[in-house]
Parts: sequence; C-alpha cells; structure tokens
Amino acid sequence: MLVVGEASGDLHGANLIRHLKERSESPFEIYGVGGDKIRETAHRHGIKACMHCASAAFAAGAVKRGFDLVMLTSDLASMIAGARRQLDDLKAATK
Repeated sequence: MLVVGEASGDLHGANLIRHLKERSESPFEIYGVGGDKIRETAHRHGIKACMHCASAAFAAGAVKRGFDLVMLTSDLASMIAGARRQLDDLKAATK
C-alpha cells in the first residue's frame, strides 16, 4: 500500500511504482492514495489510481483529473460540531 499527502511524496511514489514495475519478474498490484504523478505512472503501467478527498469539491476535481476511484470523507470539524450539537440537544432534553 502506498499513501502520500503532498507533492514530494507523489513524486517519490511515482518513481517507486515505476522502478518496481521495471524490475519485477512477477505481476503484482499496488494499492494506495496519491496525486497526479502517481496517477499518471500507475495508468502507464496498467494500475488503477485512487484519490482520498475531504470535500465534494476536491472529489469532483479528482474525477475530472482522471482518478479511477475517489474516496470522500466528511470534514472533521463539521463532524465534531454536529456531535456537539447533538450532545447539547440531548442534555437540554434531559433537564
């Protein structure tokens, strides 16, 4: 599994995929999350590429850029705020 979160990791991940594919005598699969360089290298070697996004806007961009799979997670701050509201409502209802 390969997971990167910024440009230099994307470049190193792409190079790793390329080197592994060039040197491997046996077929293998690579799973992970990366940026455009990993996507381009993966596609060049017949590997699907995934982008992990924190918002729908980023997810739409990832789809337009050609990622095969987009994983969308909710914004953590919004999740925490929602949980706090629910707890406050529960506290108010039990008084």
